[in-house]
Amino acid sequence: MPRRRPRRAAGPLRALLGVLAGLAVLLAGCRSPERAEPVPEPLRPDWRALTLPMPPGAPGRLLLRDAAACGGRWFVVGAVADAAGVTRPAAWSSMAATALPASPASSGPPSLGVDAFAWSPLRLTPRSAYGAENVLTAVGCRDGRLAAVGAKSGGVHGNPRISTWRQLADGSVVEAPAEFEVFGGPDAVNVGRIAGGPAGWVIAGNRGTG
Repeated sequence: MPRRRPRRAAGPLRALLGVLAGLAVLLAGCRSPERAEPVPEPLRPDWRALTLPMPPGAPGRLLLRDAAACGGRWFVVGAVADAAGVTRPAAWSSMAATALPASPASSGPPSLGVDAFAWSPLRLTPRSAYGAENVLTAVGCRDGRLAAVGAKSGGVHGNPRISTWRQLADGSVVEAPAEFEVFGGPDAVNVGRIAGGPAGWVIAGNRGTG
């Protein structure tokens, strides 16, 4: 006769499965709800329209080309063009860091920071005929003083004649004339940006020789 297999008790197994399912439900319910990350407030710059003062000399149209900030000041460079289109280099400096007046739309107190609210023209001293008509196209800043690159097209081929400028301790900005082939010559392409750092200054550009 075939032997009968003993039946396993189904009751205890079902009870054990029920206990495990209950524990799983309890553990799931004990998890703390995830908190939603706060949404950052959008930036709302307090823009204000300003008019730069006319530098000394004949009045004209202001040509603004670049800006830089360091040492608690902003610098803006460019040129002034008269009615005939003749240009002369120009640069402006903001005041040192101070209390800024609150805007009409703001109900808070004045803020402290780099003051780009009040500006004054800088005294420029050219040392070449082309420098006297430069348009300053790039400016860098280091230790609260600026250095700039300017140009004026001229000569037989009408190529840009590049000059560099640096600010002295008395606040004036003087031209540093360079030999023509330092920035020009048959391999010249362009002179671009200028930047200052702890080790000094660097001017970037392109030449046909790489």
